[in-house]
Amino acid sequence: MIDIDEDYKTFFVKISEEASCLVNNLFKNYTRFDLKEFCSIDSKYAKNLYRILKQYENLKHCKLDWEAFKNIMRIPENYEQGDVSKRVLNPSISKLNSNNHNGIPYFKDLTYQKIKVSGKGRGSVVSAIVFEFVPKHKALIEYENKDNLNVQATPPPPPINSGGDETQVMIGFW
Repeated sequence: MIDIDEDYKTFFVKISEEASCLVNNLFKNYTRFDLKEFCSIDSKYAKNLYRILKQYENLKHCKLDWEAFKNIMRIPENYEQGDVSKRVLNPSISKLNSNNHNGIPYFKDLTYQKIKVSGKGRGSVVSAIVFEFVPKHKALIEYENKDNLNVQATPPPPPINSGGDETQVMIGFW
């Protein structure tokens, strides 16, 4: 059984008890993010960085091995250090420090630092990169406490009637 509540932008699905574990664990190993927020990012590198950092949004930093980072970000192998900073990191950091469609920064006070180790011959080699930012829960608290903000709370969805040996699952979209 499916019941749609357009006022709350939710729908209810009634499933058997045996199938409830499938739905409850469906997104357990995935990083969730707002699709509208993600689509508003116009750079492929900023999108890749967004996906990486969303996994760490409740922490205050993320440290990645440099080669793994370049691979995940799909940075061309012919890019030198200056190219990575100029073409990938700086524009991506700038975008992710800007406000999303809700007027909230994607990541508050996002910065990066390259970790270098002594290299063979002429100087140091980047071995890792560390991204630091204000954790999501702290950033949201700061945003909600702004004096000039009128936050209108979304009312809770109506209660789910339970009955029989079936379980009801509420899935909401925003």
